[in-house]
Amino acid sequence: MSPSVEHEALCALFKTADLPLLRALVAPVGIVLPDGAALRDASEESGQVIPTSFMADVVLKLDAGERTQVLIVEVQRGSDADKRWSWPVYFATIHALHRCGVVLLVVAPDANVAAWARLPISMGPHGTFCALVLGPGDMPLPEREGVEAPFVNSELVLRTLATVMHARGGEAMRHADLLGASLLVDERTGVQELCYRLLEGAFGYEFSARMEEHMAARNWIEDSPSLGKYYKQAITLGTERGLAEGTQRGLAEGKAEGRAEAKAEAIIAVFRARGLEVSELYSARIRACRDLKCLDVWLVKAVSATVVAVLWDE
Repeated sequence: MSPSVEHEALCALFKTADLPLLRALVAPVGIVLPDGAALRDASEESGQVIPTSFMADVVLKLDAGERTQVLIVEVQRGSDADKRWSWPVYFATIHALHRCGVVLLVVAPDANVAAWARLPISMGPHGTFCALVLGPGDMPLPEREGVEAPFVNSELVLRTLATVMHARGGEAMRHADLLGASLLVDERTGVQELCYRLLEGAFGYEFSARMEEHMAARNWIEDSPSLGKYYKQAITLGTERGLAEGTQRGLAEGKAEGRAEAKAEAIIAVFRARGLEVSELYSARIRACRDLKCLDVWLVKAVSATVVAVLWDE
């Protein structure tokens, strides 16, 4: 069976992580990585001595002198009895090959699979072998939905991974929708592209359909002869206000204020262009919001909403 998009994206996440991000990814299960280590992908050299049928998904070596360590990462989306025979082989072979400490981490986005992966593997009179497992219980959904701009790579990745871990639950799709909408930019960075792939792989058609709706709404707003004019005027007005205030409170803060004000004005402009009345109370609530991702979602809702109050519906 060929690997799924979710499987490949999770493997890529660990292969491309730098040391600070990798440390954050494995911290929930108590793995401590050596400080100042030189991190490299050792999958290819490990594969030269291990049969293909016993190959791990990702092998990372952290060169740090006497504290050198190898991290084996296995992405497990379903229970597989053969793994209970192959995991000890990964561990022992890589331990002998690299002559250093070894950690086997199983990444299991499904709670039942995570529980299965934690079961000890009997090694006869020599005791048992246990993998460390990163599952949904180790990465709760963030209390706050979405991600504040500008993006912090580690925060974005951890929020995305937590959302993916809970993809089988009902609450996660709302988080995925907000995270995905925040990644709909013209040129995504490598980390942003990887996070988008993770969400797409975990949530499938439902996520792709929601992203198409976001893109269609944005394009329609910007291209519409009537709404596009109001949208551009509101963006310009809000940006100018924010930059003016920035001379007093600092340029970076002023720019952030400007983006939030611009999006708030755009939402109000879209409602009014569609003939809907926006009361002073609602206008104040919209303008008071400084969460750029929330404002993006509201802007999409404003395109088809029949009443302004729908912005605050769950």
